[in-house]
Amino acid sequence: MYGALVNWLPYYLPRTLARRMAKKETDYATTRLLASVVAFPVFWGLEIAIVWRLAGVAWAAAFAVSLPLSGSIAYRYLAGAGRLSRRLRLAALLLARHQDARQLVAERRAIIAELERAKTDYLAATKGSSF
Repeated sequence: MYGALVNWLPYYLPRTLARRMAKKETDYATTRLLASVVAFPVFWGLEIAIVWRLAGVAWAAAFAVSLPLSGSIAYRYLAGAGRLSRRLRLAALLLARHQDARQLVAERRAIIAELERAKTDYLAATKGSSF
């Protein structure tokens, strides 16, 4: 229970602070980034201290080395879980409202094609320059 809480707080705190403090959308992103820059080292430090106290210096050092890797794996897992969730919702829509789902997919393809054409036209008109 405690481990799950400590792992959850560095994600929850920056989001909560940003929602309460930000006046504009750009302020939200900046506040969340800065809060994360502070929250992750603080909570990782707490976790390392707990492991050090319970298991000793060697385990704490191994745990500290594993934190960035396990954080990266967790981030990838959450991104994959989000994609899976979206695909499952689309599949449910396909089953329940087949024609509507097909129309949504066709509209999405048309929008993507239009964006690609606009990008190609822009790059051709500016010869790839942003000035």
